[in-house]
Amino acid sequence: MFRSKPLLKNFTWLSASQGANFLIPLIIYPYLLRIIGIEEFGLVAFAQAVVTYFIHFVDYGFSISAVREVSLNRNTPDKISEIFGKLYFTKIVLLLASFLVFYLLVIIIPEWSNYSLLFLTSFSIVIGQMLLPIWFFQGIEKMASVALMNIISKTLFTIFIFLFINGSSDFIWINFYFGASQVLVGLTAIWVILIKYQIKIIYPSSSLIIDQLKVNKSIFLSVFSTFVAGNSNLLILGFIADPISTGYYAIVEKILLAIRAPAVLLYQTIFPTVCLLAEKSFDQLITFLKSIVRLCLISFIPLAIIVYIFSDNIVQLFSGEHLEHSSNLLKIVSLIPLFAALSLPATQTMLAYNFKSSYANITVGGAVFNITLNIILVSIFSAYGSAVAALTTELFLTLMLFLNLRLFHREHSVFGVFKLSR
Repeated sequence: MFRSKPLLKNFTWLSASQGANFLIPLIIYPYLLRIIGIEEFGLVAFAQAVVTYFIHFVDYGFSISAVREVSLNRNTPDKISEIFGKLYFTKIVLLLASFLVFYLLVIIIPEWSNYSLLFLTSFSIVIGQMLLPIWFFQGIEKMASVALMNIISKTLFTIFIFLFINGSSDFIWINFYFGASQVLVGLTAIWVILIKYQIKIIYPSSSLIIDQLKVNKSIFLSVFSTFVAGNSNLLILGFIADPISTGYYAIVEKILLAIRAPAVLLYQTIFPTVCLLAEKSFDQLITFLKSIVRLCLISFIPLAIIVYIFSDNIVQLFSGEHLEHSSNLLKIVSLIPLFAALSLPATQTMLAYNFKSSYANITVGGAVFNITLNIILVSIFSAYGSAVAALTTELFLTLMLFLNLRLFHREHSVFGVFKLSR
């Protein structure tokens, strides 16, 4: 029914990639916290949180729509060349607009202008993410290339940190080196694609770029809202609370990124297959998604228990010191990876069947829910409010995705994936 060997191969490569995402912080974060301190670490993380909004704006939902297009047209080189050209030139337009807005914000907001060099150099991360052709390799199911790009960029970043970050005042360059490593890898990967896959650069017309912005609007709103729903916590905390509280939560967010990684790599691995099965038969898709849910339950429930019990040890492993506040925050968010994994069947079914409007409504609602909850809880409980808001929002989104399919797309309801008997 579906190709298990390619899936296993892709999952293995992405696991190696996420292994790098886990190991590199273990090397870097204790060093950075010792060199620059928790307050400056909080500022660096806050700047990263800000530019991540622009990363998602420049991406404009292409990380989903382009994967789907490439997956369905992988055997048509001319079509792939067309996709390649219109995507990158549209992204360049969005990048220029983003930098203009970002520059104005840095000048206008006093708290940002005081650290203008930190914020402006952090924009290199936006450029790096724009260049990385992850969407292309996902679409043709060459996850080894995705993994290699990530491993090489993380390795370069680590080298830059140990070479150039030697004192507390160097914290303003950390994000620049992060972005620079991605730029180098992204440019190299694009060059390889053009040569190896014989992709021609097709310059799109201005009308085609405008058309791309219109066509992708719903997906962009969905993806951007999903990001806001799950990642506004650090930004809101940075505005309302002090840098030290932001630093404590930033450490937990970095750890959460690592322990949530298996759900992300599972998403990346199975999405092309989900798209192909959705074209063939919904029954085949449900059977496949049942196997994914089984995998999620036997993997993520033990993971949540381990993270909760050993939160003190995990924080100390990542930070190099005992931080009680960060340990308590990690306990609160320990269930988030489980909820994220269990939302995959509903999320990918919606995307595979192009239910753009429904998905956008849910994600926008989730974003509003998260921001509102954060503002209320952070004002009262500081970083602990952020942790509770993050957990509650993840649960809210998961429930809404399944309920929306049941109520408005009943023929594609995926509640059946929880009937695990064969």
